[in-house]
Amino acid sequence: IELMKENNQITIIELSNKLKVTVRTINRDITQLKEMKKIDRVGSDKTGHWLILNQEDKNGNNKF
Repeated sequence: IELMKENNQITIIELSNKLKVTVRTINRDITQLKEMKKIDRVGSDKTGHWLILNQEDKNGNNKF
């Protein structure tokens, strides 16, 4: 999520390279983050961007 905050147009391949994990791992993690309503994708895979949804801190307070 931090990398997506820094660059909301980061690709799955770029995430894979920066985190030194497989593309399959990134896809699995993105699916989980979407199900948890932490991120969403706006637009197409090619021209879209990542949207970071409301985040809560450890005490349950919204960060945004």
